[in-house]
Amino acid sequence: MGIAVIHYPVYDKNGAIVATSVTNLEIHDIARTCMTFGIGLCYIVTPLARQREIAEKLIDHWLHGYGAQYNPVRAAAQKNVRIVADFD
Repeated sequence: MGIAVIHYPVYDKNGAIVATSVTNLEIHDIARTCMTFGIGLCYIVTPLARQREIAEKLIDHWLHGYGAQYNPVRAAAQKNVRIVADFD
């Protein structure tokens, strides 16, 4: 079982369809929530290549960088996060 956090297509306050930003806190919070409730995978979905690149760097920091030693529980939670371009 998995969940997805969709960043596109979403509506902005004016009703226009936009892509929203992926945030560092969102990745951590959703990863820990999934780990707590036994959800196997979490997909963060954004069509924006630069947003995916930044999110992948953040996850890599927690899995392989200093973050893995600093907070092993957070590192464990990040293992089940996947950054993807679309929901398909």
